Amino acid sequence: MAVATNGEPQQGMEVRKVLISDPINPLCVKILNDAGIEVDARDKVPMDELVKIISDYDALIVRSGTTVTAEVLAAGNLKIVGRAGTGVDNIDLDAATKAGTIVLNTPGGNTVSAAEHTCAMLQSLCRFIPQSNEKLRAGKFDRKGGMGVELHGKTIGIIGLGRIGREVAKRMQAFDVKTIGYDPIMPKNVAAKFNIEAMDLDAVFAQSDFLTIHTPLTPQTKGLLGEDAFKKCKKGFRVVNCARGGIIDEEALLIALNDGVCAGAALDVFQEEPPMDSPISSKLIAHPLVIATPHLGASTKDAQVKVAVEIAESIVRATRGGALVGAVNAPKLVNAFSPEIKPYVALATKMGLIVSQVLGGDAFLATNSTIQSISLFAKGDLIKDMADVLKNALLTGLMSKLSDDPVNLINAHHYAKDLDFQINATGTDKIDDLPYKNVLSVSIDSADSTHTYEGVVVAGAPHLITINNFEIGAKPNGHVLFYSNYNTPGVLGKVAGVCGAHNLNIFDFNMGEENNKKVHMSVLNVESPVTQEALKDIQAIDGVLGVRYLDLE
Repeated sequence: MAVATNGEPQQGMEVRKVLISDPINPLCVKILNDAGIEVDARDKVPMDELVKIISDYDALIVRSGTTVTAEVLAAGNLKIVGRAGTGVDNIDLDAATKAGTIVLNTPGGNTVSAAEHTCAMLQSLCRFIPQSNEKLRAGKFDRKGGMGVELHGKTIGIIGLGRIGREVAKRMQAFDVKTIGYDPIMPKNVAAKFNIEAMDLDAVFAQSDFLTIHTPLTPQTKGLLGEDAFKKCKKGFRVVNCARGGIIDEEALLIALNDGVCAGAALDVFQEEPPMDSPISSKLIAHPLVIATPHLGASTKDAQVKVAVEIAESIVRATRGGALVGAVNAPKLVNAFSPEIKPYVALATKMGLIVSQVLGGDAFLATNSTIQSISLFAKGDLIKDMADVLKNALLTGLMSKLSDDPVNLINAHHYAKDLDFQINATGTDKIDDLPYKNVLSVSIDSADSTHTYEGVVVAGAPHLITINNFEIGAKPNGHVLFYSNYNTPGVLGKVAGVCGAHNLNIFDFNMGEENNKKVHMSVLNVESPVTQEALKDIQAIDGVLGVRYLDLE
């Protein structure tokens, strides 16, 4: 991601050329082309070829057919991997994050199609519709074998209360089905707004006549519905999986079906796809209590148009500095580039740049002793919930001077693991006594002292308002001279004289003083880099206590 040291994307993300490696609706190509982006649309690019050609592209769009491995990511310099769909288990998220590549999906594109398919599968399962259809085609008029159960008055347990899970709940409620659910993130009061009673997983198992899964496949959800879970379920429960293969332990499900513990399963996904080479999957597909479809959850013409349009629009929006809708590996960055938050991201990045250049500096700027921790406080209603994003911006500035690798808002926390101290972030609505609505504060803690910087945004531009005990109103931009001195006449004139002698043009000046007014802190913005000779000459001025040049470009 092309992030400048002011924390903002350079003209948004620079995406000039996109590779589409799986079949996709032509509208995706049209939207990108209309935005001035070159598109190379191919069909099922082999892995070895993908590794060879990926360095020619700024972004990659895939569906489920392409696996984006660490090798692929390392071979290129992708800014974006776009998944035209919801599931991202075919993308190495850890490798993408470390590479600074944003992974975008289309969370809303196939929501309705997946929810409708789930409901259709459950209804078909409960009324033996596929089995009865096959019998009738074979010349058997078997009404007794098609004796099913109603949905009305039953309880459905929804595991995963995201978009699709909530849409399933809405449709099931129309059949007078009680909707309960489990989601480790969603609070009970939020679930209640959708008429879903949230409870722990064991309670969902125990109370559900029907179970449906709507979670991604992760190490935590792999085999979630297995032997132990089935023991906790109602005898005769039915289960639907239109999410991801592997969430249900297929061998355990086969046993539960044969033992009468499970009365039926509707499967749209399998541990291995296609499933024909898997003996367990094949037995499940052939089982009389199982109905199956070949991963059709998102396979509607409507959904294919939606995901194609949504991923293209997301990439175009990113190039224009808009919100990163669908950011999977950096979800809190969704609003990081909104007009309101952008300046604070820039401010945090500038403060990180300052910290990186004053570590081990003079006592008026930072500390000479070993850093123990750095704390960021996002104060105010606008930024209190963006503390983690602003922490990453701080890290972006901090690591840009400490790492040879490109560091950005996506991967900064990976590189920060190499630091010998902790960086913490806290959000609060408390502003103390400062006359500002939102204040960003950074504290450097060492064994013998704490040094604090505070910044605000004024007219859309970052400003430093305090450095330790000095109240100051400096702009942290470009080439900056900080110096501290005793409050004696003539120091500023002498410093200006040194700047003139070294061809340093001063275009802005700000000064603050300690409460006892014995020491001043001055900040000079100059138009060119400051040499070591100039710094030595300023340090030699009588009354100057310390001087530091910071490159904040």
